[in-house]
Amino acid sequence: DRFGLSEDIDDIVNEWFEMAKDKYAYDVICKQGAYEYFEKLHNQGVKITIATSSDKVLFEKTLERTGLNKFIDAVVMVKEVNKGKSHPDVYLEAVFFAGQVNGTTGYEEAGGQGIIAGINAHINCHGGEPFTLARDEAYIGVLIDDLVTKGVDEPYRMFTSRAEYRILLRQDDADMRLTERAYKLGLVKQDRYEHLCSKREAVNSIIDFTRKFSIKAALINDALEHLGTARLTHGCKLIDLINRPQITIESIAEHIPSFKEMLNNITDRKEEIIEAAEVLIKYQGYIDRERMIADKIHRLEAIRIKGKFDYNSLNSLSTEARQKLIKIDPETLAQASRIPGVSPSDINVLLVLLGR
Repeated sequence: DRFGLSEDIDDIVNEWFEMAKDKYAYDVICKQGAYEYFEKLHNQGVKITIATSSDKVLFEKTLERTGLNKFIDAVVMVKEVNKGKSHPDVYLEAVFFAGQVNGTTGYEEAGGQGIIAGINAHINCHGGEPFTLARDEAYIGVLIDDLVTKGVDEPYRMFTSRAEYRILLRQDDADMRLTERAYKLGLVKQDRYEHLCSKREAVNSIIDFTRKFSIKAALINDALEHLGTARLTHGCKLIDLINRPQITIESIAEHIPSFKEMLNNITDRKEEIIEAAEVLIKYQGYIDRERMIADKIHRLEAIRIKGKFDYNSLNSLSTEARQKLIKIDPETLAQASRIPGVSPSDINVLLVLLGR
């Protein structure tokens, strides 16, 4: 339906109204079914908050004229959302935000925040611990942590270069990282979870076989020469050969019948499983090193500091660190360590004070 707003709001200073100042009335278009949709949510006891970038008074008058005000519990202006103090679960007093209101631009960024906001909105209504993703679990975790700890002074895009754990955040193991967490939330059905478990079991079986299977130099050297890599002077484990850049799991399997037979027994997602196993074998050293660094940071994540310090009175902190810590008020020591302007020496000061 079309609703006209009369000229009695002409004196409200608003960019939206200014664009139509040559008109005596401004048309508000209400999408078909919107009234019934909001009425249904309201009757179900759903609390509805709308964020707007237009003038709050004008927007509330618009809702009143359309009759939607009966179903809306709160109107929040975009500029009222303090991005620097948003909780990592993307909610503020049970209002869950996603997208431009948080300072991001782009469909994927909004979608990533939206699923976390939706999950936590459900948890907030039905009980349970808030759901967050760490920086070493998903790019969504990196995005939200950046918004919380660094804020934004320009529209935020999720570049891979913003993540410090890119080896852990590979596209080939997104299912390994996130499916189990989704299953525990009830977002993944049993059959998909079992699909993951069977894949993980198959990958681990391949890796275990390569670690245990011994290779004799005399029996494999001709094959190695054919594959363009150096001959062996003594025996080794199969995994040592696969670590060579010239060799892949499938190429070496052609010369080891028992290994080939094992791979042929994989009937479901064979290429995907072999690729996952090969990545873990060839890059294990890099993966382990990055995991060790991430685990060190996780220990700082367990140290909660919110509400424990009067930063303004801590003269041993740098002036910039005090200002940033007061403004952002981080939840954990790890979050504090990622705030621009907070140095390692500032973190050490907080550790010492916590020890006391």
